[in-house]
Amino acid sequence: MAPTFFRTTLTAVGCLVSGFAWAAGPETATPVDPATHARADELFKAGRVAATAGDNRTACDRFGESERLEPAPGTQLNLGACEEGQGHILAAREHFRLAVAGFRPDDKRRPFAAGRVVELSKRLAHLTVRLAPGLPADTKLTVDGAQLDEKTLAQGIEVDPGKTTVVVAATGRPPRSYDLELGVAQSRDLIAEAGEPATPSAALPPPVSQPPRASSDTAGSGSREMLHTLGFVGAGVGAAGLVTGSIFGILALHEASVVKANCDSSFACKPAGVSAGSSGRTDTVVSTTAFIAGGVLAAAGVYLLVTTWGHPSTPVGPTPLGGSILIAPGFDRSAASVTVLWRF
Repeated sequence: MAPTFFRTTLTAVGCLVSGFAWAAGPETATPVDPATHARADELFKAGRVAATAGDNRTACDRFGESERLEPAPGTQLNLGACEEGQGHILAAREHFRLAVAGFRPDDKRRPFAAGRVVELSKRLAHLTVRLAPGLPADTKLTVDGAQLDEKTLAQGIEVDPGKTTVVVAATGRPPRSYDLELGVAQSRDLIAEAGEPATPSAALPPPVSQPPRASSDTAGSGSREMLHTLGFVGAGVGAAGLVTGSIFGILALHEASVVKANCDSSFACKPAGVSAGSSGRTDTVVSTTAFIAGGVLAAAGVYLLVTTWGHPSTPVGPTPLGGSILIAPGFDRSAASVTVLWRF
């Protein structure tokens, strides 16, 4: 936005340009076809309407399009006026310079355009930028987004009054931005420095690995697996005891039948009956003992299996402890045995 003290001057400039424009129109520098000329003239007139209404942005858009279709110094004159109305002093001066170059020496608009060039030059701010010592040779400088070389900036450039942003970018450093506020005809010297180099962070020592510790869940799981295994063992041994008791019970019944066949009512027995009676008594003791032990072990095994069911089960064959269980009942005519082997 233009400073307040521009308003009177800009109003006068607008009136003068308006008079010149309507008197001479967009004088064509290069002949174009009738259709293009008609469109350029239409856009020029639309720009004049917008400028008269104080809408400098729309006016510049219309004049710019007209100038693109049909370049003319009169259009440049009006572009200078609408740019000045927006506070774009540097752009306005350039359009007035082009207008001066395009007008014939005897054109009455030419002295006016030349006078605007002189007047606007007095209002421009001046900026000189020098790089601080020690910056890399490939350091880049931008002023309001336009990249400029160091020599040009060191000699000084003209900028519009108001806010100007200078950015310094150097290899290996973060960019640094300078926001400057320059007044009308103010001069400013800037020693530009890039951002501070990034400080490498101290290397952290490698983490010390700690030996894994068994959690309570792991310990509990191990206990459950052990009880589950004992349940299988108990059930297996108990089943073997019941089988053994059944076998020896059958043998005892057989021996009883032999005794009955070889002994009379006065218990006078043949040798076969005496031998069968002795074996039968042994078979009866073994059968009774096996039934009692097998029942107890089977009941305990079933209880352990039921209470630990739903937890990791023990596979058949290899046990959670890394081995296998083999249950082998054994018996002969006079004795019975159960063999439990745990291989690991």
